[in-house]
Amino acid sequence: MYTTLADCKAYMGITETNDDTLITSLITRAQKIIDEYTGRVFEAETTTKYFDHDDVEGRNLYLFGYDLLTVTTLTNGDGTTIASANYRLEPRNETPKWIIRLDEDTTWEFYDSDDEISVAGTWGYSRS
Repeated sequence: MYTTLADCKAYMGITETNDDTLITSLITRAQKIIDEYTGRVFEAETTTKYFDHDDVEGRNLYLFGYDLLTVTTLTNGDGTTIASANYRLEPRNETPKWIIRLDEDTTWEFYDSDDEISVAGTWGYSRS
């Protein structure tokens, strides 16, 4: 959450609880508007996202539309797990990441067009 009920109430000088539900609803709506306007999710979440062969170019998996912070498990299109020693996240010295680049000895594999690469990890623009 980008802010808390307590922080909003303190800022507005509200001490009673009569409007807590309304204020909480407004916080949620404001967060959604910010996310939609910027095209980003600023609050990190741990989840798995899926990508297909259209997201791959050579050794690169492009994570367009998603901001990646960390990878827990990277699963190739053929169902095999790719070890963290066999890829790196790009850009190297910036966060968030938006490319997973395989090393020269590893390739993206697909048995058919329905196969997907899964990336389990922490997604969002910021850890905080």
